[in-house]
Amino acid sequence: ALRPVRRKAQPAAKGFILVDANVPGLVSQGGREFGMTPAKVTLPVGRYRITVATPDGTMTGEVDVNLTAGSNGRKTVVLR
Repeated sequence: ALRPVRRKAQPAAKGFILVDANVPGLVSQGGREFGMTPAKVTLPVGRYRITVATPDGTMTGEVDVNLTAGSNGRKTVVLR
């Protein structure tokens, strides 16, 4: 009898974006922190809302991004 060929799961396609801000801030998405601006955010392909906040939380800003496979780009978030 023939045995089925087992295939390794393909890793999810990813994209990345460099996130900066008008003032230093902590970059996060869905509770996951990516470090201080400028920060490289690498995530599986999809739509995301990236948040940037000053360390003391007094200023925040958000940007919506759509990552495609191998995508790269840059977004500057204005914190208010």
